[in-house]
Amino acid sequence: MFKKIITAIFEPFKLFSSKGISEGTSNFFTKHPYAIYIVTFLISALVIYFTYKI
Repeated sequence: MFKKIITAIFEPFKLFSSKGISEGTSNFFTKHPYAIYIVTFLISALVIYFTYKI
């Protein structure tokens, strides 16, 4: 039972690593350093929005 729960938690991470998505994302942010600021701002804004909305 515990093994199934752990597998369900880590399975999406294995999907990203096997498809090369993490490497593509890393290359994108290396070529476009300003994009990381935009992405972090959007994530922070969403977290703040959902924190205070509830």
